[in-house]
Amino acid sequence: MRLSLHPSSRPPSPTEVIEAVRALRSELDSLQDDEERALLLNEIGVLSELHRDDHAAARDLLSAVNAATALREPLERLIALVERRHSYQNLGKLLDRLGRVASSPEDVVRAQLARGDFLSDHRNDDDEALQAYEIAERAGCELTAVWLSLEWLAAKTNNTELRERVLEARAARTNDPAYRSLLKLRAAQTSLAHLDDPTTLQTLSELASSSGPTRDRALSLLEDEAAKAGDDDRLAELHEARALVYTQALEQPSEINDHALAPQATSAVATELWLRAARTRSARGEVDRASANLARAERLMGSNPAVFHALVDIQSAAGNGMVVAQAVTRVL
Repeated sequence: MRLSLHPSSRPPSPTEVIEAVRALRSELDSLQDDEERALLLNEIGVLSELHRDDHAAARDLLSAVNAATALREPLERLIALVERRHSYQNLGKLLDRLGRVASSPEDVVRAQLARGDFLSDHRNDDDEALQAYEIAERAGCELTAVWLSLEWLAAKTNNTELRERVLEARAARTNDPAYRSLLKLRAAQTSLAHLDDPTTLQTLSELASSSGPTRDRALSLLEDEAAKAGDDDRLAELHEARALVYTQALEQPSEINDHALAPQATSAVATELWLRAARTRSARGEVDRASANLARAERLMGSNPAVFHALVDIQSAAGNGMVVAQAVTRVL
């Protein structure tokens, strides 16, 4: 009578396990069919593992694998045993075999992710690991796990093109608008840091025009790019757009979708952004627009010294001595 492997209120005693293994081995001698022998050897291996005899379990599981190479269960259990014992010498061959016997897309993904992890972690062969992960990706299921593995490998190998591709794929698949915008922003940041891709600025512009949680960060990145390119007109527009975002956040705090922006949305920050916009317009000789930006800053902070000094500097540079005198008189 075979020992039941199903959970029960009382675990089998060591004596019961030994007797069950002995009975199964005697039954094994009478079997001729390879698959039947493999199934019985797998059961013996499970019992040996239950008895904490890992050496015997590994031997019987390997015999089961060799008897019927198409069976996955003994192979997967043997791989788990080898990994638990940190015996990595033959693990690569076992994982290769697991990949060959995988039949369904789900099995392919599991096998190739395990193989890719092994190749990267224990063989330091990131090129082969990438190929394994890409095979898993082409299987077309469990893509979240596959993409996370690809993104981890991209970060490890500093492969910015791969990281950007994965982030864009994840963004295209997600149904949450806020999360999708965050993924798009991360992809754009990766591209800006290492690549010259004109579509990146377009993506940032789309995010800057949205009301999502990435609007301010996208505007800030666009500001940096405009400054690098020496595009003062675009820079002035972006300063004004960011200043408006913060002002609206102050006036309508319940409408803020950017949780990172909320604690920063103070009058002081919004005022500084309007002053920055005013100085940029003034440098371009656009005094009227600079004055309009100063007026927005003054409405936020009143008679603030920073606002006053900016007004004096801008109007003096424009030759408007009377406006400067009026401002000084008002302060005094």
